[in-house]
Amino acid sequence: MKLIDVLLLDNDIKQKYDEIQSVDTTSYYHGYKHIMNVIATLLKFIQLFNIDEHEADKLLVAVLFHDIGRGKTGKGHELLSAEFMKNHLKKYDISKFGFKEEDIDELYEAIKVHEQKDNLEQLTMFQLLINFVDKLDVTKERINLNNPLNPELPSYKFDVFREIYLDVNAVNPRIEDGSLKLEFECNDNMTLERLYSIPFMQAVNKLHKELASRYGLNAMTKIIPKSNNYSK
Repeated sequence: MKLIDVLLLDNDIKQKYDEIQSVDTTSYYHGYKHIMNVIATLLKFIQLFNIDEHEADKLLVAVLFHDIGRGKTGKGHELLSAEFMKNHLKKYDISKFGFKEEDIDELYEAIKVHEQKDNLEQLTMFQLLINFVDKLDVTKERINLNNPLNPELPSYKFDVFREIYLDVNAVNPRIEDGSLKLEFECNDNMTLERLYSIPFMQAVNKLHKELASRYGLNAMTKIIPKSNNYSK
């Protein structure tokens, strides 16, 4: 059994995320559903890049804990999440799962920088991938309709943010013709210009280009309209 399999059965972790979602004042959820969405996206990249089993387990554990320090405010949650992860894993004999202390240190540092949007060249491949898959949770399931405005980021037009993301149904990564392609399955009125009209998606685009370049690939984005009856 892998460490991630055990942790996904850990009710204390799920309960913590349920508490976070219950007090979340942002425009987009950071609860357990978000974590499961990011894990699902990460699994696609693990397959795309043929990431080995132990590295995959580390990535999944990092994603599981990356937002667990959140609450009513997101400020400083990166360090709180990293500290929670380090303390929580003390209840397990991590050596049974092939983990060493240096692996925990790598997870700690990755969680601490998972919100970094600039100087991406400073991030390790491990850190960059966690950062990227987190930001790809941009579908309508993510939007918190009860809190349309984010008080922490007043400069963002979160009415537009919400409007745009409600038209995104799924995000699928592919490698084709020398490109790392992101396919956004959307409602028919979505365009690339509209999708990238908000600052957050511009940050996603920078991450996309950086990750693609690390693998010697081009970065490509495609909109798949709902009317195309696109299937995975």
